[in-house]
Amino acid sequence: MIRVLIVEDEPPIQRRTKRMIEHIDEDFCVAAIAGDGEEALEKMRAEHFDVLFTDIRMPVMNGMKLMTQVRQHYPDCSIVVLSGYQDFDYVSAAVRAQAVDYLLKPIAEETLEKLLFKLKERFIAQKQEHIQLSVAARLHHTLPDSAPDGLQAVNLGICLFCAGALPQSADAALFDEVPDIWQAVSLTAMAKSLCRESLLFLQEFTGESPAERVIVYQQSDTIDPHWTQQLYHNVLKQRKLFINCVCLQDSVPVSEIASAYKRLRRLLADRIVIGEDGFSAVEYQTLETRKPESGDFVEDASAALQYADTIAGGNPQLTAAFRRTMFERFTQERWTHRRILSFYQRVGTLLDAKLPDPGKAPISREWFYNAVSMASSYEELAEIVRSLEHTSPVIDEKNDTTAKVLSYLNASYREHITGQTLARKFGYVPSYISFLFRQAYGQSPADYLTTLRISKAKELMSSQPTLLIREVAEQVGFKNPYHFSRVFKKNEGQWPTEYKG
Repeated sequence: MIRVLIVEDEPPIQRRTKRMIEHIDEDFCVAAIAGDGEEALEKMRAEHFDVLFTDIRMPVMNGMKLMTQVRQHYPDCSIVVLSGYQDFDYVSAAVRAQAVDYLLKPIAEETLEKLLFKLKERFIAQKQEHIQLSVAARLHHTLPDSAPDGLQAVNLGICLFCAGALPQSADAALFDEVPDIWQAVSLTAMAKSLCRESLLFLQEFTGESPAERVIVYQQSDTIDPHWTQQLYHNVLKQRKLFINCVCLQDSVPVSEIASAYKRLRRLLADRIVIGEDGFSAVEYQTLETRKPESGDFVEDASAALQYADTIAGGNPQLTAAFRRTMFERFTQERWTHRRILSFYQRVGTLLDAKLPDPGKAPISREWFYNAVSMASSYEELAEIVRSLEHTSPVIDEKNDTTAKVLSYLNASYREHITGQTLARKFGYVPSYISFLFRQAYGQSPADYLTTLRISKAKELMSSQPTLLIREVAEQVGFKNPYHFSRVFKKNEGQWPTEYKG
């Protein structure tokens, strides 16, 4: 409901204006009437109004002074001027107050109908912007859930999507392939296509990691209650990794949206099985009363101890056999991603305790942690773990694989190189190549390639100042000169044209 305040000192005009507004559009409610500007401000201090219809010439405080006060203290309130005078000073005051319209009395019904339509569009856009800012602030922890923002009556739904395993590592570079998935899949476009006019508000946000996308929405009563599940199935048709989704079956106040997201994320963490898609819809009350899994997985302690003993024993055949046994258990018993992570963390801790010099352990907790965090399939995880069992944590340029990757990047930086390019050339999954490369050189292959290309671009611009920016970009491997300019500015703090002087 759009709340209206009419400020007019003539009762017949008050009544006529009120009657016309509520007759033309039932979404408008004339919540109060004031006889002058001072009375209007008192009412605005006590109540919220979305639209102000005000006369200009009034006793005590006229419309011009009122508009100045309203614009200063209530900037979101739309102002409409009703006047019997087409005076330049009055029109100028309305313009300065950013009034939506200046209407001459008496108002024609057709004119008022067009104005109300315009005001409703403005109201909806303004409300959506407020919801978006409020939700974004809460999800990004810049506004506490309890903070009032005038949206207490708004209830929202929320869905959390995750591509691949829910990342447990804060290192976003480990998940280089994930953002590409969400660039190719627009949840917003899909949702709008499914629901058409049934969504009153819809916004897509990035979650706590690059793998996550969050959609927050306000829906009408006419919407299909299963539309979120249909959205999930549409996403599966375009996915490159396994996708999991958890949604609220009901809605929550704006003030609860961050709490709902955190609870959904914990639920997702407890349910993801590596390599499997999954969809869950729960009521918020269920989330509130749900007890999270302990995370200790005590029943796995003996297996972790046996695994650590086997690795520490240094027998590759026994270690490989035990690993295969564990992966059979992972598959048959459908261990969750969180349980596997806990298991390997325990193994790493035990290995540290078993060796007199933990720094020389053949495998560290951090390695296990990152390996499991980035796994997109059991096959990929098995490959990484197998390599970790026999690899020193101190990887340097003598490491055959990483040295070959480095040499290839240095020689082929002009070409189009992706994680899949490296995978085809070196026979490992992209995430594992990135994992090894980062351990050896402190950055991902993508970051190294960017730094290398920018360095080569600087050399070219210094040695051949007549080259066009487009030509420089092409010669160092950038297909798009605009993209090259943006990357150069981000890395060097200035545009390529500024660097050239």
